[in-house]
Amino acid sequence: MQISQYYNKIGILHVILVSIILHAFVISQPPEQVGDESIFLTIFRMLQTGVDHTPYQMPGLSFLLFPSVEIFGDYWFSWRATSVFFGILFLFVLYHTIKKITTEKNALFVTVLVSLDITIFVHSSLFLRDIPVMFFGTFAIYMYFTKKYYLTALLLGFAALIKESALFFLILIIAYHLIITRPWKNYSVKHTVFFVLILSGSFLIPLWIYDVIVNPNVYDERYNYYTTSDHPKLIGRVTNPLEHLKVYLFGGYLISDTLPIGNNHFLINTVLPISKSEPNLEIDTESHTQRIYKEMYKITKIIKTSWILSYSNYPIWIISFWVTVPYMVFNVAKNKHMKQSVYVSFGIVTMFAPYIFIAIFRPTFAYYFIYTIPFIILGIVLVLDSIQYGKIKLIAKSTLLVFAIILFVISFPLKLLM
Repeated sequence: MQISQYYNKIGILHVILVSIILHAFVISQPPEQVGDESIFLTIFRMLQTGVDHTPYQMPGLSFLLFPSVEIFGDYWFSWRATSVFFGILFLFVLYHTIKKITTEKNALFVTVLVSLDITIFVHSSLFLRDIPVMFFGTFAIYMYFTKKYYLTALLLGFAALIKESALFFLILIIAYHLIITRPWKNYSVKHTVFFVLILSGSFLIPLWIYDVIVNPNVYDERYNYYTTSDHPKLIGRVTNPLEHLKVYLFGGYLISDTLPIGNNHFLINTVLPISKSEPNLEIDTESHTQRIYKEMYKITKIIKTSWILSYSNYPIWIISFWVTVPYMVFNVAKNKHMKQSVYVSFGIVTMFAPYIFIAIFRPTFAYYFIYTIPFIILGIVLVLDSIQYGKIKLIAKSTLLVFAIILFVISFPLKLLM
């Protein structure tokens, strides 16, 4: 039997099943909290007591964890089963979304490669925010492709309750809609207003209910997750979503005053020729926030399995990015395969470009590239699929798959066993 015939026997359910087995094999390692898990689990446990010290974090991730902890208790399985659940849903929705703009075989191949990406796998194995956001965001895109626009707005609102990166998916959908459908030819003010109302309502109404019930605390500096002493001064409480958004935008991650001051940051723009640097921790007067950051930095330096340090498919990222970008630019310039080209091009722009700007104000880490990964992998698959000679195309795709499997095995699962 030829290799291509083996490929034809594989379906999305096989990919899902293998991914579940792989996650089941590793999610217990390590049994203790890792990296930012400690932050989000601390926030969740405080929320269980009816207290929120962190209005500069959206509460959506804690909402997702409540059912699992109620059923299984508060330990590694309940934390990470939630992430695995949304990781599997993300792969399933990604497959069906990509099928809307390319062939079923390409969609399946992209899903396989994404499932093998180390950053994707790690983030769907630990209790972290990005995979749930990617699920809701990708599901919103799928609903957009099926012309269920109000459900698109609803899903984007839910995603925004978890993390601000949900905005990237909204920008992508708007850009795609303007370029591909040219809505001004048949513009409807009513539909636009309803879309905005549903989007705003699905975000603001749950947040308003939450703020009325919990009344999150506001401090003069960011709350220290890692110690029970040396807390900042309480200066007020949040009672409505407008106050929450004010604290979120002007007292959270996006503002440089809440982060270590210095010229050096964790600038890791993974596919661009920009040197990596570390934060400037030699400062004369430390603020409360800077002491927190020092502690976080020390922890991530000593935890061997920390996701923040090394789990990245740099070779595939670099190759995919620099092959995809010129190919898509060429297609757009020639007005070829516009749906695919606009989707991939603006996917890369909206998911990656903001972090180049954000790096001016705050540290940026390698895992921020996670949102761009599905788009560059789709891009490289489309490039390979454009090869005219069948045998060369098959060899190229097989080589990419084998390379991805090798990187996956040596970079993550084997490290847990060492």
